[in-house]
Amino acid sequence: MITDEVMSTMWKHGGVLDSPTSPMTDCDVLSPPRKDPKQVSSPVVSVTSNREAKLKKDRLRKKHSKEKVIMEMEDLKRTADELRGQLSSLQRHRKRKAVSSSPVDWRRVAMVERQRIDAGHVEGARLFHEIVFAVEKSVLYRTLAWDASQSQMYLDHRSDPWTVHTLPANPTDQLLALMRLSEYQANRFTTDMYAKLPDSTAGSPFSLVLDDYGHDISFLEMFKYGLVRAPFRDVAAMFFNRWAPKDRMLFCGDNIALATYIGPDGNIRRQLYQVQYFERRALCTHRSIFYDEEHGVTASSNTAGWFVFEDMSDAEGTKCAVRGYTQLQLHATTPALMSQEYTKVMNRSTQANAMVNKMLDGFGSIALN
Repeated sequence: MITDEVMSTMWKHGGVLDSPTSPMTDCDVLSPPRKDPKQVSSPVVSVTSNREAKLKKDRLRKKHSKEKVIMEMEDLKRTADELRGQLSSLQRHRKRKAVSSSPVDWRRVAMVERQRIDAGHVEGARLFHEIVFAVEKSVLYRTLAWDASQSQMYLDHRSDPWTVHTLPANPTDQLLALMRLSEYQANRFTTDMYAKLPDSTAGSPFSLVLDDYGHDISFLEMFKYGLVRAPFRDVAAMFFNRWAPKDRMLFCGDNIALATYIGPDGNIRRQLYQVQYFERRALCTHRSIFYDEEHGVTASSNTAGWFVFEDMSDAEGTKCAVRGYTQLQLHATTPALMSQEYTKVMNRSTQANAMVNKMLDGFGSIALN
């Protein structure tokens, strides 16, 4: 039996309770079991990860919702445009129906159109008288300092032999006569005439030439200039083939043609055309037949024109210069009516020039007067 003293001594000096062979110490009893730090998870990290996942999911949901709203808005916009177009079409249809169903006062419409036509005639007459006045004033200025040497025509029926202005009545003689008339006109193309050809669009297309006394109009000069992007042979062929009237044509070879047509005065007219090709230019001539023995007609005017088509090609490409000079003398007129009659000629020439420019535009025009 162990007494209280023995127990006290063992407690103080170390006994069985302090033995290293004791199965459990105080430290072992109080300390919890130790674990590997790697196996321990932090509650803060777990909470953060869950929050990011939730935010990502929320962003995707909002994105899908926004895309859906945009698609719905586009569908609504397309539907609105379609409805708007249908409404506009329906309104136009109703408007046309209302107009077509309403009675039209054709008499009133005709009266309005007639008034417009009358106003146009009045304005045309006013402008014509202004031009006539300008022509008369130009003649007056020219009489003050006129040189008689300027009043000669290159083809003048008043001074030339009648054979170079006459077409015989016998058809068998006409071909030789056409060749003779064309050759005579071509030979009149001299250096003096070449100097008259314009080299730009500057200047007036018309010039009045007075008689030897410097009192009245002797004839009218007309000038033409153009620059196009085309070979000169093509442009000259176009003039010869398309410029001449096509009512009735008589060909002499492949470069001479006689055109028969009805003029503005209602009388038969004969016009002779010729084209000649050279190395770098072509010459196209036209002239009226003043004495037509076949029809027994004397022309009311004497016209002769020379057109030169020159090769002006350079580094920029193929080009052709069109340079023309025409003389026209009115035969059946009086000095008192000369200004009016020549004004009419200039008006018709302006219209013909517009048609020529339209043809030249087909080649690609650079400059035209």
